[in-house]
Amino acid sequence: CRVRWTMHYNAFYSHDPERELWDEYLTTVHDVKVRHADGTEEVVVLNQYPTADEDYPVEFHMLDDNTAYLRIERMDTDAIEALVNGHKEEIEGSKKLILDLRRNIGGEDSAGWCLFPYLVDRNHSLNALMVDEGCYVNFSKDNCELRYHMLNEYKSQITDPEQLQMLDDEIQLYVKNYNKGLVYIAPYPFEDVTFTPAEKAPEKVIVLTDTFCENEGEQFVSMCSRCGSKVKVIGRPTMGTLDFFDNINLILNDHMTLSYPIRMTKAAHDGRGIAEKGLPVDRYIAWNPAEIKEDVILRKAMEM
Repeated sequence: CRVRWTMHYNAFYSHDPERELWDEYLTTVHDVKVRHADGTEEVVVLNQYPTADEDYPVEFHMLDDNTAYLRIERMDTDAIEALVNGHKEEIEGSKKLILDLRRNIGGEDSAGWCLFPYLVDRNHSLNALMVDEGCYVNFSKDNCELRYHMLNEYKSQITDPEQLQMLDDEIQLYVKNYNKGLVYIAPYPFEDVTFTPAEKAPEKVIVLTDTFCENEGEQFVSMCSRCGSKVKVIGRPTMGTLDFFDNINLILNDHMTLSYPIRMTKAAHDGRGIAEKGLPVDRYIAWNPAEIKEDVILRKAMEM
């Protein structure tokens, strides 16, 4: 409790104990006191290991004859499409499809869209699934100048005409709104797509989430939840990272960089955001010690 109060919960990203992230703090600790179920206590010295590169897999398994399982820990368009195309017959022949988005770190905006024909129960447009309401941008004097210089520096490194036009449009946005403060920006128009239900598809789709599902992973989950009645989201609410985005990285010195977002969703501006709450689930499964030895959430999904 003293650690939480001293650090104002900032190191743990939440005031909800179940959603607190302790990994970074524990890397600085020499030992911990463990209280066992019978009330006895012991001090355990924590081993220190070099930081290892994380592996965020995209995998396919058949859990039984009728259940296809996709583990998606990063939103990688090529990897997901290759997996779906390579296991097309198994997915279409299954009665249940489980999409495991736990530990998803995000990635590409359009990754996973190839799955929507298996999820929708009727024709759905991409616009309807995304529900883009636009955003608010903080066009302060400093933000505009920092963004302007960053975009121009990036522009000097590319030659693709389409990318150059997009950068010019973005630069003009900051020129036009220079020093205007918080300004609402309507959704950018883009070509819509209609997803039609696949002729052969699983009868049920179960999406698994937890506190470690973030960024584009969260966006994909929110789109899945709008696909229709055959999709259910279970587990625990996501990290809640969608409200604020488009970071500026300001180098303070040789050792520190300040990173802060300058855009917020309209939902966050209107008080409907998900920061510190995450995306809600259809069936909440509270953490319990059994998860140390067993994947309880996956077992619950298999039982549905």
